Amino acid sequence: MNGPATLNRSDGKLIITVLDRGRGDKAVALTKKAGARGGTVMLGHSSSGNQFYDFLSIGEIDNDIVLTIVQDEEFAPVMAKLREFKAQGKRRAGFVLLLDVRNIFKPMLQGQKAASSFSDRSPNMNNSSDYSLIMFIVNKGYADDLMAAARKAGASGGTVLHARGTGKEEDVRFFGITLVPEKEILLIVTENSRSEAIIKAIKDVPELNQAGAGIAVRIAAEEFFLLGKNPE
Repeated sequence: MNGPATLNRSDGKLIITVLDRGRGDKAVALTKKAGARGGTVMLGHSSSGNQFYDFLSIGEIDNDIVLTIVQDEEFAPVMAKLREFKAQGKRRAGFVLLLDVRNIFKPMLQGQKAASSFSDRSPNMNNSSDYSLIMFIVNKGYADDLMAAARKAGASGGTVLHARGTGKEEDVRFFGITLVPEKEILLIVTENSRSEAIIKAIKDVPELNQAGAGIAVRIAAEEFFLLGKNPE
């Protein structure tokens, strides 16, 4: 009989796959064939950055965003399997982004073989591509304004997810901020050469020039490619 579970810690990769709505489960099934243990599908939409088109729903496309966490030794076959999406469906079906992550915690039963420890990782495994992921978490209603500013600075588009904050009334009194529970998460994948200009342009958006309006994170991507039939 197995004893209580313990937490095993290891390094790995986070694969973010953005596809047209309804294709997320298909992507998860594809990655599981290559050894992934599953994935998390979230709903979002692509923003064109053109407020008039978005108002008419011309510039928006509903998306599935799939998060897949794999260990270092697992990501190569999973990424190779995702590339097969290029031979399926329409010309452009989405994109795949590979990010390096540390300290993956996974419950392990006594007697189970633990994954390689994060301390065993070789430094030269951290390879970067020519792309970065810029993530903005802002109050609801600001994502389109950010996307419009980012497009003027060279961004080709972005993906918006809807979320909520976890603040309480006590936090408002303590920090002196306005509590807005509804949030939007804007994901922009861009060439490294354009990332600084995009961040600078978004800093100049008037709605963000106030305390507690949002935060931004930039993460170097190890790999990036488009999905679909001959998407290049």
